[in-house]
Amino acid sequence: MTSPYEMFQTKKLDLSDEPTEFDYGDFQIYCKYGGINNRAFINTYQVKMKKFARRDNMAKQGQLAEDAVQKLEKQKTKALAELYADHIIVGWKGVTDIDGKPIDYNKENVVKLLTDLDPLFKDIVEQCAVDANFAKEQEDKEVKNLKKS
Repeated sequence: MTSPYEMFQTKKLDLSDEPTEFDYGDFQIYCKYGGINNRAFINTYQVKMKKFARRDNMAKQGQLAEDAVQKLEKQKTKALAELYADHIIVGWKGVTDIDGKPIDYNKENVVKLLTDLDPLFKDIVEQCAVDANFAKEQEDKEVKNLKKS
């Protein structure tokens, strides 16, 4: 029986440097951790996104035309996709284009996939920020539970 302390007590997680597989059924994407405890990634993110700060501020204050805001959002999405292609997504299996043809894993194709498929990109960003998806302790616990079954 699990106590509330075991379930909810905050523990320092030992995050794995190994990529985690995110299984989407017919295809899998392999990612490294991209959350706040990955200081190198966060620092790179801050540097890369800093160039958009002034225009973001202008957009929030209503000083940019709608087409300029849309262009800014596309530029930010592409910059973030490039960041994920460089630092987070390390491979995939079974990824195909709209016609079902296999897509080779490379930076250009990662950026295209992420910028073409916003819901997939959002899911990857969310999943990569979850510490437990990359915690060695969590993996060890799950393996032990499977062995008990």
